[in-house]
Amino acid sequence: MLFVKTYTCLEKEGQFTVVKKGFNFPAFFFLFFWAFCEDLNLKGIISLLIAFFLFLINPDLIFLLQILFGFMGNDWVVSKWEKKGFTSTMEIRAKNKQQAIQEVLKKYKGVLGKYIAIQS
Repeated sequence: MLFVKTYTCLEKEGQFTVVKKGFNFPAFFFLFFWAFCEDLNLKGIISLLIAFFLFLINPDLIFLLQILFGFMGNDWVVSKWEKKGFTSTMEIRAKNKQQAIQEVLKKYKGVLGKYIAIQS
């Protein structure tokens, strides 16, 4: 299977979500805008302030912040879900997020009752 990605499945009380592992391109390109959209408000505010000061020093330094967000973005999303009481249960290999959700639903079909996928 070409271009297969790994997703972390997080679940809590009949609900689950999946988060891609690896580099996060939206976080890389949109920085604090992405953080606010993902409900990572503290990281958004801090990154906005850091980006402002880096811009004053040398605008090229913002690239370092982009690299940090790209590599850490998905880990921050997983941490957000874990703070909400979700636990990481398995890793799924799939081509995209929708296929990962379908794989999780197949694994739990008839075992744990009705599961609801949460889109993040």
